[in-house]
Amino acid sequence: KIASNISPPLSSIKYIKLSAITLTGHSVYHIAVSQGYIRPLGLLLDVLGAAQDVFELDTVLTPDYENKLTPLHVAIAHDEAECVRLLLAFLDKHDLLQVLAQEKQVIKIATDVSDTKIMKLLVEYGFSQGLEDAIGKVKDQQLKRLLLYYYTQLTTLQAVKDSQSDYKKGLTLGQIRWNRIDIEKLDLAWMDDCFRAMESVSQAIRQAEESSQSLYDLATTRFLASACLSYFESGLLCAQQFDANPPLIPITVIDIACCSLKSVPPELFQLPSLEVLKLSNNCIQELPTDLQSSQCIYSSQSLGTLVLDGNQLKTLPEDLFLGLVNSLKQLSVQKNELSELPPGLWVMPHLKELKLSENKLSQLHYFCSKDTFNGSFAEKVVKAIQYDSRVCNLNKLTHEKVSLQLPVDRKTCSLKEIALQTSDEECNLWQHIQRLEIFYKTLHLATNGKFFVKSVEEWICFLHEQRGKEEREDESDLESEKELPTLTFSEDFETSVLSSLNLSHNMFTKLPEQLPCIAPKLENLYMSHNRIKSVDLVHSVPRNVVTVHLDHNLIEDMASPQPPPSLCWSPSVLLLPQPRDSCCAHVVHVSLKSLICLMLGYNRLVDFQAIDVDSDVDEVENVVCSVIVHFPRLSILSLEHNKLSCVPSNVLNLTSLNSLNLAHNIDIVSLPNKLGLLSLSALNLEGLSLAGIPINLVEKLSPRNLLSYLKGIVQGKESYRHMKLMLVGSANAGKTTLLLELTKKGKMAHQRPVQIGVNGLPLSTVGVELGEWEYSTARNLPTITFMTWDFGGQEEYYATHQCFISHR
Repeated sequence: KIASNISPPLSSIKYIKLSAITLTGHSVYHIAVSQGYIRPLGLLLDVLGAAQDVFELDTVLTPDYENKLTPLHVAIAHDEAECVRLLLAFLDKHDLLQVLAQEKQVIKIATDVSDTKIMKLLVEYGFSQGLEDAIGKVKDQQLKRLLLYYYTQLTTLQAVKDSQSDYKKGLTLGQIRWNRIDIEKLDLAWMDDCFRAMESVSQAIRQAEESSQSLYDLATTRFLASACLSYFESGLLCAQQFDANPPLIPITVIDIACCSLKSVPPELFQLPSLEVLKLSNNCIQELPTDLQSSQCIYSSQSLGTLVLDGNQLKTLPEDLFLGLVNSLKQLSVQKNELSELPPGLWVMPHLKELKLSENKLSQLHYFCSKDTFNGSFAEKVVKAIQYDSRVCNLNKLTHEKVSLQLPVDRKTCSLKEIALQTSDEECNLWQHIQRLEIFYKTLHLATNGKFFVKSVEEWICFLHEQRGKEEREDESDLESEKELPTLTFSEDFETSVLSSLNLSHNMFTKLPEQLPCIAPKLENLYMSHNRIKSVDLVHSVPRNVVTVHLDHNLIEDMASPQPPPSLCWSPSVLLLPQPRDSCCAHVVHVSLKSLICLMLGYNRLVDFQAIDVDSDVDEVENVVCSVIVHFPRLSILSLEHNKLSCVPSNVLNLTSLNSLNLAHNIDIVSLPNKLGLLSLSALNLEGLSLAGIPINLVEKLSPRNLLSYLKGIVQGKESYRHMKLMLVGSANAGKTTLLLELTKKGKMAHQRPVQIGVNGLPLSTVGVELGEWEYSTARNLPTITFMTWDFGGQEEYYATHQCFISHR
């Protein structure tokens, strides 16, 4: 049967050449596996193995001419599991397996066939290339779990291999890294598998250390594959309840990026040892939330880094910050569809880095919104509490259809019952109140109980009791009355430690006036690529800010600092009774003393405001003016691609400036001389057509030379119009004669008389002759003085020339 397929056909078989192939490149092994001839294939492999001929052995690895498939590929494609087993055993025995183990096509073909037995054989023999695609395409859930288990083993082993120390090796054992796997939905059973997969890697490490073998050889891979298959054959993968506290290696990092996830199980946020969770570039539209549950679903107390970039999130749940209030340090939600943020985000006591670029944000939290509570009871609650120093009267908390009379007794005040009395379903009033409830609980935890009110209901009753106390105090002395706790503005309620905030590529039309209040310790602010038109930079950013990026906006002017607002926008004090006729403590500063870097490129600025003049009257009624520099420590200023017509005069007051970028402000045609007084190490003037400056300084754009030139003008220095004129060349070439002809114009001084020979020509110069030649090309131009050096051309003087000529 095999011989009949060989060209030319043989009528009688006496022997078979094992390396024979057909015209299409098919060997006898191709033919055997394609027809499912198990026994002939086994005999052929036995004979081939006994021959011990290297060239004959390679025949099993030879692909055909048409499809470039080896016998192993063909066996998998024809779903011949037994033939696959025979070929794998043969290749492994003769150390030929590594040639095919690195090819992705083997697992790809097996995935298309979807034969569990074949896939297990490939796992057993250490095939791993292409596992990511296979996991996403496999439909059988048990097979998907097996491949995920094996993939987790391999990625964990690779992480251990990449680590440089034993300490890091211990940390990498608890890391799950699933990248570019199309799994759509995360099954909790897979997490149980991961725990055990990492335990098998730990066993492999211990085994390698005990036997003094390499951890990364074929034996380790086989050990992991054997552990994987044993786990799935032992029945442990039966349906079981997810255990967030497995008695195995603790999970510290979960990285599930580019996996097409559409949802996230809440149990993922309940792993007690989880420190880093990355869910970037998936299809997640919302995070789990349960506002009605008495127990927060975000219960992990060690989760410090959460990355949700590249998803479809429109908002973040309030209970996320309630559960992670004492652990979250870094949060990145870039490239999403966020349009609002919960206020709990801004009271996190450990959050230092927040990345929210490429979203749809136009405000910082929904207390700032004009629409969130519009027409609802919750809006009136917020407004009444907001201005409660003057409006602390709960009788004013009225709805169009309901008049609220809250009793003094706290126990009988049911905010839910009041809310449900409204018939406006579109307001979703109760949901707003629930969100406020979560915020109060978050603030209570963030302040370690110093903000003692834990609910909206408690807050309203507290204000009602305060109002009742004030009314009673007006009527009689209340020394015997029980003192109520007071709750006013306090720095203890400012829990935010945020130092870096990225709001680039959003929809802000101005710098948020709430920013100094909600992030008072902010150091780095990134708000490029927004729609900001005007900025009051002094009062719109926190006082300790170091770096501000406002490039690629629509900024037309730097508005003069306005009087500080009276209302503090910090979420922690926004709902507190604020003192009457007071100003917000976060914006009383008149300068940004820590600002070092300010990027304002690619805007529409026509001027730059950096100083202000403060006028006052002294004791003898004289007007005293003082200059206030808003950015006294500014070191880097970028104003490129604006509409400046001249270098802003305010720039000259920035004495700490080290780098200035004025590139592509095409209307700038001159530089102020006082610019040379600044200690600039970098000055970008690209794209400018400057007049009145020496062409060599403009072309080379050397900041040091250009600034020295401008500084010299300021200090009254004049141009030094002296040059050195040297004549060198061979003897009797005419150097002295040329000099005599040149000096006929102008005035020659300090030169010895030239000796003339009998032929009427100057005699050869001995050594060097020095002189001064004053020359002017026109009457209205200053005179240039040339120091003339006439060198002797004799060969014995050549070595001395280098002592007088510089490298130029």
